[in-house]
Amino acid sequence: MLVESRTDTLYVFGYAYRHLKSLKVDSVACVHLTERYEIPLYEAFNHMHLIDDSVLLYETVMLPQYAVHKYDLKNRKSIDELKIERETPESELTFDTSRGYMAANDSVMIYVYLYKNQIDIYDVKDFRLKRRIVGVYKPQKPAFRDEELYYLGVIPGDKYFYALFKGARTEKGENRSNTIEVYDYDGNPVALYRFDIPPLYFYPDEKNNCIYATHPSCMDTLLRYDL
Repeated sequence: MLVESRTDTLYVFGYAYRHLKSLKVDSVACVHLTERYEIPLYEAFNHMHLIDDSVLLYETVMLPQYAVHKYDLKNRKSIDELKIERETPESELTFDTSRGYMAANDSVMIYVYLYKNQIDIYDVKDFRLKRRIVGVYKPQKPAFRDEELYYLGVIPGDKYFYALFKGARTEKGENRSNTIEVYDYDGNPVALYRFDIPPLYFYPDEKNNCIYATHPSCMDTLLRYDL
């Protein structure tokens, strides 16, 4: 699994030996191991991000509690945890409405919700809630079908963060992911992009003012959208 980082270093996590490797890529695309960290934890690691060079943030998405964890790689210890607010009783065997996607940089942690039109921005140092952005949506009890899906991912850039928004169903019952919302790190809206071929997995390139993405209909092709 690739670990997100705002540096030029490549970080890779392996489940087999629970190691996180730090790799440098040289000018001729050769990869060199620079550091190896052992993680003596047995959890469901999701949406892993590295901040401050050696602090790992990751999300656990197993019921009954969704949470974001902070782990000190150098000292090999957990240092903080943020439990995402629950709305669904633990007795109900459905997906909880607190389920979402996390992204982080050295200053903020962003949490977008799958079943709610909501974005939370936290201070990454102490997990203090800085801003909550709530749009219009109908509260629901998510199940395996017929649910309204909202945010499908979030990526932090140098200047802004980018949230992939699926939104409400059309009159034909379709629930397309065709919009990327752009915000500054204070939570102010900056731009809204719509696409002829909607992205699934995407990554913004602010330096070259474009977005790279893939789509299920052309998974062997890398798409580039000029902004």
